[in-house]
Amino acid sequence: MNNNTRRTFLKGVGVTATALGIGGNIVLAEETDGTETDDPPAGWSLYRGTNGRTGATRMGGPTDAGNLDVIEWTNPDGSIGEPVVADDTVYLAVRESDGPGATAGFVAAYDLQTGTEKWKQTTPAPHTPTVGTDRVYFLTSAPESPDPDDGGVFALDIETGEVAWTRTDYVTYGQPVWTQPILADEGLLTTNVSTGSAYALDPATGDTVWKTGGVEGDVAYADGTVYTTDGTAVDASDGSKKWSVEGSIEMVADGSAYGTTEGTVHSWSVGDGASQWSTSIEGEFGQFALGDEQLLVVTEEENTHRATALDATSGKERWSVEPLSALSGLSVGDGIVYVGGRRAVDDGTDEAVVLAIDPASGEPTWSLRLPARTEQTDNFDGLTATTPVAVDGSLLVSSSPHDVDPFWYESDGYTRDEILYRITADESPADDDASGGDETDDEDSNGNESNGDESDADDSTDGSEDTDEETENDRCN
Repeated sequence: MNNNTRRTFLKGVGVTATALGIGGNIVLAEETDGTETDDPPAGWSLYRGTNGRTGATRMGGPTDAGNLDVIEWTNPDGSIGEPVVADDTVYLAVRESDGPGATAGFVAAYDLQTGTEKWKQTTPAPHTPTVGTDRVYFLTSAPESPDPDDGGVFALDIETGEVAWTRTDYVTYGQPVWTQPILADEGLLTTNVSTGSAYALDPATGDTVWKTGGVEGDVAYADGTVYTTDGTAVDASDGSKKWSVEGSIEMVADGSAYGTTEGTVHSWSVGDGASQWSTSIEGEFGQFALGDEQLLVVTEEENTHRATALDATSGKERWSVEPLSALSGLSVGDGIVYVGGRRAVDDGTDEAVVLAIDPASGEPTWSLRLPARTEQTDNFDGLTATTPVAVDGSLLVSSSPHDVDPFWYESDGYTRDEILYRITADESPADDDASGGDETDDEDSNGNESNGDESDADDSTDGSEDTDEETENDRCN
């Protein structure tokens, strides 16, 4: 299966899979050597958290199904790209309007603890940043915009947000011709759709260090090698091609490159691309993540969304579940699997739900419904939760409206009002009176849902099908 099929699935979910960042002992993208070990890094400073795009962090999230607090961390009045965090600073890429030709947007830095804005830089339609020690790098795209400068690669000063340099060459009508960059010792690594080439750019200036033709797709990186979703492995030091496979390389870790062909998940050796195993899975592929010696993948087939765990060494299926009506993505925090998505409710709309899943069995250990705001659901069919990511014992996750009215989209454009939440464990003593004494409710005032013995408990993770038709509208990663 090619990368376009995977992107179609993500649009059908209604949000592009997102992942957030963490503060504390962050491992910055520029300061790593790209080596993937058995343990993921303790940070999340670029899309999918690591240079190998593994969607995993050593930081843990809430593990107890008890009291959970949902804190509205920020509401930036737009579509939130995947937030990343470095040194207790959150970097958000926000589109203030969506739809054909929409360009309004900004990248901003916020204090992780207080949400206070540090700086804000207006940019055309930004995507998820990659954070280094001195710069914040990201691509922009504004399809149907008449200004070619609306699409390109941007670098901002990490302290002030001032523009350090831009690359808007090879861009036509604001299309997203560059792919999300990775920062490594060899440079800022990316590809360009217009030229069909892989690039290493100088992180300080944006100048081309090397360029290799015949290479396309999104990039991952490990141990001095760039891997792309067109199945190519490229030497990051000089751009020379090492090997290629028939398939899409989605993720790299621990000596293996993981990816897909139509209906099949593969593991290839990073040394020569030799096949290590392949496993058939029905449906279109969504997001991947790496758990404790297992590969996790989201799939969709005929409106049924599944999360499947495969043994990372053999490819043997460990478990496969349908926890929600639709899944937007998943991540791993200190071994625990976290899933974001939506669940259909009786009035025909959808509610945004976050799940924690036992990595050994695939069974949900807790679920939580995010708050719904009227301004989020006008002209939409409901909400979906984006990919949750562990942050120092808590989770960061956004609620996103989905199913925009197609006539409204085509005529006026629209604003997708997303809200970023932080889910924390309430460590205060339980109040028996407030909680109803010894009785166990299916859902408390915060939206926490029990997985206890009551017959109704299974409703929180019943995997009921979502049959609504989705409008394939783009939003930034």
